[in-house]
Amino acid sequence: MKSSYILLSLFALVACNVLDLYTTQSGDGTYYGPDNNSGNCGIYPVPSQISSATQGLNVAMNAPQYFGSAACGLCLQVTGNGTGSGSNPITGTFLVFVNDQCPECKPGDLDLAKNGDGRWKISWKVVDCPVGDSKIQYSYQSISQYYIKLQPRNNRIALNYISIQDPTSGTYFAMTRTSDNYFTLPDSYNAKPLTFPIKIQLVAFNGQVLNDTVPQEVECNSAVEVLISQFHLSLLLSLKLYKVLALAQDQALLPV
Repeated sequence: MKSSYILLSLFALVACNVLDLYTTQSGDGTYYGPDNNSGNCGIYPVPSQISSATQGLNVAMNAPQYFGSAACGLCLQVTGNGTGSGSNPITGTFLVFVNDQCPECKPGDLDLAKNGDGRWKISWKVVDCPVGDSKIQYSYQSISQYYIKLQPRNNRIALNYISIQDPTSGTYFAMTRTSDNYFTLPDSYNAKPLTFPIKIQLVAFNGQVLNDTVPQEVECNSAVEVLISQFHLSLLLSLKLYKVLALAQDQALLPV
C-alpha cells in the first residue's frame, strides 16, 4: 500500500505543477529556428486544427516546466510587448504549441521554433487547445502482444496519465510516461501476452476521465482516431488537486 501512495503522490505532484501553468507565467522569449520535425515531444504532424490556430508555430518549453514530457501537447497563449534586445521583437498575443524542450531555458522561458534574433520579455499561460469537435488521436511507435508504446495527441487538455486494464483482474495499472512523450507498459503489468482490444483510461490534469480500447490493427508511426470522445472544456480546473487524487483512488492503481 505504501508504494500505491507514492505513485498517487507522483501523479498529484505533476498535476499540481501543470495546473500552475494555467496561471500567467513570465520569462524570456527566444528563437531557435524551425524544428524540422525534430522536437523532443515528437507530435508530428501537428494535428491540423491546432496547426491552423497556431499558424504552425511550435515552442520548446523550458526544462524545469517540461515536467518529464508532461508539458508536451500544451497550447499556450503568449503575449509580448517588444521589451528586450535584438532584431526581432516579440509583440502581440498569439497561440503556440509545445513540441520540444529547451534544456538551457529558465522557468518561464520559451524558445520559439522559427527564425529570429534577440531575447524578449513575454508572459504566457496554458489554454485549451482549439480542437473543435475532432477526436483524440493515437500514434503508435510500437505495438505487439508484449509491448506497447503509444502517444495520444489532439487532446483539448493535456494528459496526466494513462492506465491500462489487466483483463483477468479488471485492475487498471498506470502506464509509464517516457521523456519523449510516449506511454509504455509498467513493469508491474503481467497480463502478457496481451489480448486485444485492451481497455485503457485517459486522465486529464483537471480530473476528466475518458475510457477507450486499444486495437492491434494499427499502423505504427501514423496518427489514427480511435476514441469516440474528446475532453470537455477545462471548467473543472478550479477543483484542483483533490479531484485528481479522488479519481486515481477510484481506479485502484496497484503498487509499481
